[in-house]
Amino acid sequence: LRVDKGAEPFASGDFSASYTGSDTTGAQTTGSGRVALIGRVNVTPGAPGGFSVFLCGGTGLGASVRNGELDWVDGQIVSEVHHGGSLLANANLTAKYQHLGTRDFSGTGSITTVRPYDVTTFAGFNLKLGTGANITGKVTAFKLDELSANIPLELHKGGVKVVEATLNGLYKHETRNFTGEGRATVVKQITIAQNVGSKHYSFYLEPTSGVSANVANNALTQVTGRLVVLVADGASPDQGFLKATAQGTYRGGDAPSVDANGGLEVIRDKEMLTSSTGYVVWLKRGSGAT
Repeated sequence: LRVDKGAEPFASGDFSASYTGSDTTGAQTTGSGRVALIGRVNVTPGAPGGFSVFLCGGTGLGASVRNGELDWVDGQIVSEVHHGGSLLANANLTAKYQHLGTRDFSGTGSITTVRPYDVTTFAGFNLKLGTGANITGKVTAFKLDELSANIPLELHKGGVKVVEATLNGLYKHETRNFTGEGRATVVKQITIAQNVGSKHYSFYLEPTSGVSANVANNALTQVTGRLVVLVADGASPDQGFLKATAQGTYRGGDAPSVDANGGLEVIRDKEMLTSSTGYVVWLKRGSGAT
């Protein structure tokens, strides 16, 4: 038998079936068997939450036809998940598509995202689901439900990606919430604090790789590893005079901070103080300390 959806070929295979003929339009087929999907068909009723699912392939799938209508298909199904009218992810899922009764497509397996997707904003940052492969995930009722392993995340600030990470944890799409930990790369400079204290010092986290990252309820709470922090005596990184390279911890939140132990490098001459008798103390470029 071959099953079409409208004019689109959908599946073909071998069925154990009964056929009731008719001289008019009342012919019916009922049966079950194994099929292969042979087309790319949008099976979504409407677009729940802006999502739509295309079934694209799969062999050796279980299937049922009832009264001439496709009832269900289940097995290892290759599919596409679209959002907002464009492809968001490719998926290879152990899944079931239910056509008769309450329509449903749900399954778990491997997901590959093909474009970034906005999750939430906080403290001037924009958290995005990034692009990545071999993500463990779940689709429920035609919608992306949750991701639990190898989750690609991106942190943007001012429209620029500053951190990319691959984390394990739990992302729930309905609440747009992620909590987990893994490895991260700081790809662009991040402002930690500006114009602090009477000296108006500013602190910047410099690009670095191979650090560990923690995210709790979508907020970057901690980055630990080899960190590079630039210290400036004004509100611009161009005014940097000291660079610290250390094993350290960056803690986010409402009051970001950095704790580090390592080496200091003076990258430009810096006047530190002038005594009452007219002596001036300078940090000289090229000097350092631990």
